[in-house]
Amino acid sequence: MKNIFRLVIMFYLSGTFVFGYEEETYPKEKFTLHFFADDDKKKDELFYTFQKLDDRNAKVTVEIKPTSADPISFELDTYVNFEITSCGDACIKIFNFDYGLWSEGSVEYYKYVPTKRSWFLFKAEYDVPDMDPEYGMPTGKRDIGYVEYDLSQRIDGKVIPSFSKTPLKTFEKKSKKMTDKFFSSLNEAYIEYYLQHYPLSKKTVTSYNNAAYYMIKKEKFFTAIFLLEKIVEQFPQRTVAYINLGDAYYSNFDKRYKQAYAKYITLMEKHNKRSRIPKRVWKRMDQDTSNF
Repeated sequence: MKNIFRLVIMFYLSGTFVFGYEEETYPKEKFTLHFFADDDKKKDELFYTFQKLDDRNAKVTVEIKPTSADPISFELDTYVNFEITSCGDACIKIFNFDYGLWSEGSVEYYKYVPTKRSWFLFKAEYDVPDMDPEYGMPTGKRDIGYVEYDLSQRIDGKVIPSFSKTPLKTFEKKSKKMTDKFFSSLNEAYIEYYLQHYPLSKKTVTSYNNAAYYMIKKEKFFTAIFLLEKIVEQFPQRTVAYINLGDAYYSNFDKRYKQAYAKYITLMEKHNKRSRIPKRVWKRMDQDTSNF
């Protein structure tokens, strides 16, 4: 019996040393992106080094070198299905997914915020399996969710307590001046910053609507639409917001302009102001939108 036990031990040891293997190491891959990462219209550089740790996991080191902001570097623990790309001017997209047995992951969008000279979470989409707490197995359901405008969350994972406040009236006045310098840095994240500090209310809605009007004049249609949609959602009877929204949609070749104008006409007629509706509204309502 002792001899059998010794043979088992020897076989185990021989397998450990003779047939044993070293853990596989994967080479590092380096990537370089050139795109408009900040707001100065000059191409910036983003470098990231990707190293696979095993069949599922990886480690990524990222370095962003913008021309008008401080460089920033950070590390991420990711899945092997990982990619950083540009999602438009001043926007960085991070794709991170595991296509394993249960499949889970996220897509995060970070926008450059001029007031903080860095990138903050603009939007996130995640997809993870709903796990049964008793058995630790997926139930077959998916937890699919969205996060928008977490302006405390910087791209490197650091939590920033708050933005320095600028009076809303100052923002409105800057919009009215319509300077290129001010409007070049204006985006949805910038508007969300103000909305967080100065929520839409009866006291602030006029300032926001006026700012949106100047955005349209300066051809910042996406930003104007973003703000006006929030205004009409919270103040569905605000007549002037609908004509501004219709103008922004129309200028952006968005067929929804007819819906906005129709609501504007309804409200104007409700207040016996049909005669004051601008001619452009009627002309555009009759326009063929098949080419939009």
